Amino acid sequence: MKFNKTFDGGNFNDYIKYLDGIRNYISTELYDFISNPERHDLGEKSLHDSRIEKIEFNHNFETDTSNMTITLLGENRKFILHFLKIKKYNIKQIAENDGYTDLITYEIYVKNKKLKTLEFRAEFGFGYGEIVIVCKEIKIEENTD
Repeated sequence: MKFNKTFDGGNFNDYIKYLDGIRNYISTELYDFISNPERHDLGEKSLHDSRIEKIEFNHNFETDTSNMTITLLGENRKFILHFLKIKKYNIKQIAENDGYTDLITYEIYVKNKKLKTLEFRAEFGFGYGEIVIVCKEIKIEENTD
């Protein structure tokens, strides 16, 4: 079930209510970022319209854990999304389109409260690209340099 109603063109307030309900399952920093309406609107602090600069995947064979970092270039800033202890991921792009140049919308929600897993889902270019990542922790950095 997808919780961010704005992902499919619904009401952002429904997503905020959902986030309030999962507040104890995510870090304060992540909650503050994703519950801020400026992070979802069309303004300069939003991930909307950002494009992927880089995707890095790292697997540690000693601990058998995988991490991924996605760097997004926004209007006047860079967002660095860290996905820690990945359980699964799917990156889809329709080849004849540049599917990662225009982030349309994204959501973060608790995939499994008992296992404490989060899911990140982002759509690019009106269906030309999609990223889904299930992991234990998400951190978002912002750089305006």
